[in-house]
Amino acid sequence: MAKRATEFNVGDKVKWTSQSSGYWKEKAGIVEQVVKPNTSPRIAKGRKFSSGYGPGMGRPKPSYLINVDGTLYWPRTCHLRLVRRARR
Repeated sequence: MAKRATEFNVGDKVKWTSQSSGYWKEKAGIVEQVVKPNTSPRIAKGRKFSSGYGPGMGRPKPSYLINVDGTLYWPRTCHLRLVRRARR
């Protein structure tokens, strides 16, 4: 069972559940970037982001950019669950 954590590091594996059009889907991926409060994630040109409009405005608390099979997601931190810590 995944543990709830409040802070994650680059390389940690996390999962979360998202909802769209009445359907729920569990997603899992690797933390690619820790986003500082009140800033937007840095997305390199040519990278696929889950929203075609880009990440939008920054969030008031630290957040995380997650790589799921080459697509980048920026889920709300409260929904993230730790699956496995990155090896150091």
